[in-house]
Amino acid sequence: MRGINTKSRIQEQALKLFAKSGYDAVGVAEIADAVQIKAPSLYKHYKSKREIFESIIERVNKADYDKAHENDMPEEEYRKDSGSYKGLDIDGIVKYAREMLVHWTEDEFFCNFRRMLSLEQYNSQEMKNMYAQYISSGPLGYMTDVFFEFVHDGKLAETLSLEFYAPMFMMYSLYDGGTDIKTLCEMFDAYADNFKQNFQKYLKGAI
Repeated sequence: MRGINTKSRIQEQALKLFAKSGYDAVGVAEIADAVQIKAPSLYKHYKSKREIFESIIERVNKADYDKAHENDMPEEEYRKDSGSYKGLDIDGIVKYAREMLVHWTEDEFFCNFRRMLSLEQYNSQEMKNMYAQYISSGPLGYMTDVFFEFVHDGKLAETLSLEFYAPMFMMYSLYDGGTDIKTLCEMFDAYADNFKQNFQKYLKGAI
């Protein structure tokens, strides 16, 4: 158990440093200092900084999968023959999105992961791709697939996805700028209620 806790602490302290200074600027010795262990001890848990980074990604992916599963949301890519996108309802989608907003802001580990990608997207193609995957086009594409199950129209699904996710995307910046999570959740609830009303009109063909 102690070894597992140390590995987690290494991930957390490394990610905190990556989010502040950037991945390339941080060395193994600096990570070890933050964890309050010596560098040789760190190498007992991870062979390199790259391995620490990859373990961070694994932790993020597992948490994303678990969050989707807990909320009865699809955990896999959309396929026409997949049943995981069927049986969704707008209240469940909104609840999941709200939880993800809190997850990517108030959870220090995942907030630091998001901030690291925001910082590093301009420094490497790999980080740019990951930023898209986790923060921008990835979530947008996921929501497009979700809404396609309701409207069966690709362009309309894209429009709904953009209308739904764009405010959340903006809220990450507001949070980083100092807006507290209570205020953000109130903002989210207000726009989500409005979205649900308009969404029902879409389904009824009123828009």
